Amino acid sequence: MLITAMHAFDELVLVIALPRISTELHSQAWYGLIIASYILASIAGMTWAGKRIDARGPLPVFLLAMTSFALGLVLAVLAQNTLTFVIARMLQGLGGGLGWTMAFALINLLCEPKQKSRAIAAMDIAWVVPSLLAPSIGGWLVDHMHWHWIFVVQFIPLSLALLLITPRIRHMGKSGGTTPWHVVSDAIRIAAGVGFFLYILSTPPGLLWWLLLPTFLVSMAPFNRHMPEQWWRARSSLSIAMVVAMPAFLVFYGMEAFLPLYLIEVRDLSSITAGLILSTASVSWMLGSIAQSRLQYRFNEHQAMLAGFMLLTGSLLLQGLIINQQELSVYWSYPVWALAGLGMGITFNAARTSALHNTPQNQEGAVATSISLAANMGIGIAAGVGGAIKNHFHFLGGSLSDAMLAIDLFSVVTGLAVIVLLALRMRSFARAQAAGPRLRIAN
Repeated sequence: MLITAMHAFDELVLVIALPRISTELHSQAWYGLIIASYILASIAGMTWAGKRIDARGPLPVFLLAMTSFALGLVLAVLAQNTLTFVIARMLQGLGGGLGWTMAFALINLLCEPKQKSRAIAAMDIAWVVPSLLAPSIGGWLVDHMHWHWIFVVQFIPLSLALLLITPRIRHMGKSGGTTPWHVVSDAIRIAAGVGFFLYILSTPPGLLWWLLLPTFLVSMAPFNRHMPEQWWRARSSLSIAMVVAMPAFLVFYGMEAFLPLYLIEVRDLSSITAGLILSTASVSWMLGSIAQSRLQYRFNEHQAMLAGFMLLTGSLLLQGLIINQQELSVYWSYPVWALAGLGMGITFNAARTSALHNTPQNQEGAVATSISLAANMGIGIAAGVGGAIKNHFHFLGGSLSDAMLAIDLFSVVTGLAVIVLLALRMRSFARAQAAGPRLRIAN
């Protein structure tokens, strides 16, 4: 839970501070890529961490995660230009990815099947408290001191994590296992390939755009090796969980990453007020996750994912209306974004629970890696594509409001596509179960 809290605070406090950071470092064109750099580095860490946990246990992964995160904090505090800051975020992302995967692997290793959904809900609760504190603390530090301080204060939970967690996982070590080199190679190819793809997408159309497809293919091949077999076809409960997790984070964070920028620069809100709007989603996310954990025996996970995605997509439609109709009070974003968080809480709890319930024996780390990869790939693509949309509207002389509407439209269309897919898969599952054991869908 402490690792989850660190990740939550770091993520939300950066989103609140980034409008000021990008202005001071003259990195407006890198807005989306700065967010994506953290996520892509975390994807590299996740890709390696799962196999490493299965081979050697969680302790080495945890210590490496804390070291990388600490180095990233130090570099962020010292950063005076965009390149240094991006490197700092990559180090933090690597540490966050390692720690995030370790947390999910520990649920698989330590919890009974009936306890897993509640353990996930407990992790979501651990997300809420720092998410509530981040806007007020981060906003005050940005407005009254300096944005460097948002990284200084993070040394406190980092130190607590080292002191409290290390003794408790020391006995869980394994011996004799090794991590194949291809896992390290895959991690680098995924992060570098997607990063370069998003960088090209953020530039004006030109010769580099011919590299978009090959770059995408280079990164997707190793990515698929760390996901369930043919996961994109959504033919099993495990693969459906992955298919749902990725677009859920894509559509949610595609808006959340840029909403504070819009609220601050277009609607003239303070950093604290903009952050509090995001905090409403943190609270409702927790409530949605708790509700899903308690209702899991009344509604199956596929039904929950469909209901959650419908709530999420509906909230994005409403948020687009607020952006399009400037005469509407921006404070309508409070209940609308709370609805988005509720949808995410239901959707992701159901997706993670489904993945954990269908984990093959002795593959706890690998499945933890898969679900984390799916979620974080969604965030990374959302930040990169959103940044590219923002840049291209700037190239064409469009406004930030126009760019936000385009990002919202992209998110809504993606959400509707997932809703249709889930509805079709639920129908095919129901038909297979009605047909008898010969056509039973494999878990």
